[in-house]
Amino acid sequence: MPEWLKDIVPALGIVVMATGTLVVPVLSWVVRRGLVSQDDLRETLVPVQAGLSDLAGRLQRIEGEVRHMPAADDIAELAERTQRLEADIRHLPTVEDVAALREALARLEGGIATVGEEQRRQGRAIERVEEYIIRRLEAK
Repeated sequence: MPEWLKDIVPALGIVVMATGTLVVPVLSWVVRRGLVSQDDLRETLVPVQAGLSDLAGRLQRIEGEVRHMPAADDIAELAERTQRLEADIRHLPTVEDVAALREALARLEGGIATVGEEQRRQGRAIERVEEYIIRRLEAK
């Protein structure tokens, strides 16, 4: 529901109620002053009261229509989707988490490179030992 409509609907209700509460005392005052007879007052008051009840009925109908507008349903659906997305996002890693993962990965890559170099050295040492053993066996 648009914000401006939310503000207007209660204001219309107040205007209708204020009009009703002001019309009766004013008409009573006029009667007391002797300008209008009781019959004239009743004739005037009945349509005014009917108009007020008609306005109150219209106001209630408008309030009901505003509550059930498609836009209000769309807004509720968007709010629900936003809540679901926020819940999903809470489980994702933060910037700090990603930075820590990158640091750990860099250390791991460095460790793997060190292990690889150590294996190459061991491989060369094993080759030298094999050559030595082969030469000793051939010399006999």
